[in-house]
Amino acid sequence: MKKQGNLYLKIITIVLAVFLVVYIVLSMTIDDGVAHTIETVLYCEVGDGETVSGFVVRDEKLLTSTAPIVVCDLTEGERVGSGQAVATGYTNDSARQSRQQLFSLQNQREQLSLAARETDGKNSDVLDAQISDLIVSITAQANAQRMDAMRTYITELEPLILRRCVSGDDADEIQTRIDRIEERIDLLTKQSASGAHSVTVDEPGYFSNAVDGLESVLTPERIMSMDLHDLRNMQDEKSTIPDNAIGKLAVGQKWYFVTKIPEDRPCAVGDYLTVNFSMQGLQELDMKVERITSAQDGECLLVLSSSRHLHRIISLRTQTAEIVFDTYEGLRIPKEALYVVDGLTGVYVLEAGRAEWKTVDKLLQYGDYYLISWDRSNTEGLWPDDEIIITGEHIVDGTVIIK
Repeated sequence: MKKQGNLYLKIITIVLAVFLVVYIVLSMTIDDGVAHTIETVLYCEVGDGETVSGFVVRDEKLLTSTAPIVVCDLTEGERVGSGQAVATGYTNDSARQSRQQLFSLQNQREQLSLAARETDGKNSDVLDAQISDLIVSITAQANAQRMDAMRTYITELEPLILRRCVSGDDADEIQTRIDRIEERIDLLTKQSASGAHSVTVDEPGYFSNAVDGLESVLTPERIMSMDLHDLRNMQDEKSTIPDNAIGKLAVGQKWYFVTKIPEDRPCAVGDYLTVNFSMQGLQELDMKVERITSAQDGECLLVLSSSRHLHRIISLRTQTAEIVFDTYEGLRIPKEALYVVDGLTGVYVLEAGRAEWKTVDKLLQYGDYYLISWDRSNTEGLWPDDEIIITGEHIVDGTVIIK
């Protein structure tokens, strides 16, 4: 038994010695496991652009009225036809109130006429759905404390409730109310005829009540002849808004953006550039280069045009935009993942637990990243989804990496 116990002791001693040797060898080989992080290579497209400030320019006509009180009839950016009224001028507040009463009575007459035709209850389901939707909208506006919007919905709700509640027995009473309203409408029409007049436009366009006094100064004709000196002066120019101005009409569909860019930015007349007006939610808008001047003090004047979204920029003047002059595609890597070894630029990729060196060509820098050229014909090069190693410690090709 004693000999057998000694044998077991020898076996255990030998096994422990083997484990100790293996541990020492692995520790020397692995270099204590380099502290690192892993970043996945991603494919992406990056625009090389310039953030600039400039002016939005339109072909616009100033709208005026001599009336003491003017109420606009259109919303911002609304399309208007030739001869259409854009506002109503009143000689006094009494005339304004009379006109508002007139519109209200005309609406009541219309709703009562509809109610008179619906006394059979055939449209009750449709009316119930409309009433339900309006109640939800009124509740939402009340919670948001938007009183003006809430009152608008309430005005729409009242005639719907009337139409829903009538029955066949109410037909005579409804007609009586219609007759009384028509009498009131005739009276108010005569009273307001001399106290109100419509402000109309001579040509179609987009209406805006935003006036800045530059409507006749910053014109399409002007920006086609101005230079950088004129543009700089325009940024400091103080405009005067006429006292009788009530709004403006932008005609046509074309609008412009005039700004200045560094002279080394490549573009020519006829080119299309991608422009982002981020503050207005206008992204990736293709705009045509209408004009670019010779360089002065390292800068050029640039005029861009577009025939889209005029109604959305109708009230804009001074704007900041990003102009994209070129777009690159490639692989995105963090800046700290790039190494220079023996004059070559590259990264270390995790392959089978070891660092593998791969040379790369840097296209451009943006933010905390580099965009790297992707050679699809090189199967040994860097590819999307490769895992690159980021470490502040010494690393070489073949270094063992423990995840």
